[in-house]
Amino acid sequence: RFNVKACDLNIRFYNSILTKKHTSECHEKAKKLLSELENVYAERDVEELKKSGTYTEKTGFLKYQTIKKFYEQHESEVADIIENIEKAVAVTKTAEDFYAPEKLAEAKHLIKLALRLVSLPFAPNEIDFDNYYFNPAVNLDWCNVEKQVQDRSINMFYDYFDAFTSEIKSENYSIISLSMTDLSQLISVFTLAQMLKKKTDAKIIVGGNYSTQIYDEIMKHADIFDGYIDYLVIGDGEHHRQRAAGLYIAGLVFEDRKLQLGQLLHGVRVLFPDVGLF
Repeated sequence: RFNVKACDLNIRFYNSILTKKHTSECHEKAKKLLSELENVYAERDVEELKKSGTYTEKTGFLKYQTIKKFYEQHESEVADIIENIEKAVAVTKTAEDFYAPEKLAEAKHLIKLALRLVSLPFAPNEIDFDNYYFNPAVNLDWCNVEKQVQDRSINMFYDYFDAFTSEIKSENYSIISLSMTDLSQLISVFTLAQMLKKKTDAKIIVGGNYSTQIYDEIMKHADIFDGYIDYLVIGDGEHHRQRAAGLYIAGLVFEDRKLQLGQLLHGVRVLFPDVGLF
């Protein structure tokens, strides 16, 4: 038997950002940013910026456009969003209200606006109920994914995961596995994985539907295994994690060049090649 703990960080993260305090703070930050960015970008030539602007300039301009557009469309609603966001979240957690169509529709509308509001300080990146929108100024290759992970001006997960990893550091986990089920979790998973690698001695395993889809691309980048993860699961991960834990306890895995049940592939340790745990 293994001492295992499961944690739904999706729910924890949404609960942390959909509060009156947090939406109010993000509103204040966004208004301050809008004032600062207006001085820089209001008179800039858009076409020239698109053609020859740096990553920082393009990202800054998109941030300015995103914040400006939101307040042009919704400034009159901001006070209501801040005041009622916690009530709206409560509707989604109460069976009677959840199954009342009008209440649920009103709550979902307010929550969607609140998510746009709390995203503004990190624009042009944005979070929604079931999606995360990346910086459109760059292509979505590994180099630019890593850039978005490191850029705290657009990475809304950074501070939250920094606190979370500090919180669990003392629990001394041997193995931590992260699920990446679709493209929208790319930035959050690699942000968390990097912090876990830095702050803990655990072996970091990443798996899930999306990591399975892009495993061949991940395998091309040795720096992913140096700074972010140790192993990549291909396919369903439940059984692989259990077997990995058993072998870890038996001292058979995770020691360089001492893998009795594995081999080396392009410098990356491969365990259970028959079932696909990388």
